[in-house]
Amino acid sequence: MKAIRDGHPGTGMFPDTSITDEELADTLAFLELLRREGAVAGTVSASSAGNAARGKELYYASCVVCHGKDATGHIGPRLAGNAILANDQAFRKTVHEGQHMMPHLKDALTEEQITDILAWLRTLP
Repeated sequence: MKAIRDGHPGTGMFPDTSITDEELADTLAFLELLRREGAVAGTVSASSAGNAARGKELYYASCVVCHGKDATGHIGPRLAGNAILANDQAFRKTVHEGQHMMPHLKDALTEEQITDILAWLRTLP
């Protein structure tokens, strides 16, 4: 809750005081449910195996500036170990449409390239 309320100085995560405590608690509960269901129910599809080695190369060519070396975060959030990696659909939507300061990449990366980047990100702790 503190991270959402106070933001993270020096990143794209700005403070948000417009959301009520109840809305914030509901949002966090929903995100926790997505994280658990993604890990347990397997929202990671078999079709999304991808090529992690190629994904690492693509990450360093396209994503490293914002998400940092080894996806540990920089201007953009940490991706290594991020709950979104357990949900193919949510990850792809974010890459396609962008989010916050992240631009949409639907015209810059193919589906196969996104799959490969996702495969590499899933190898990180």
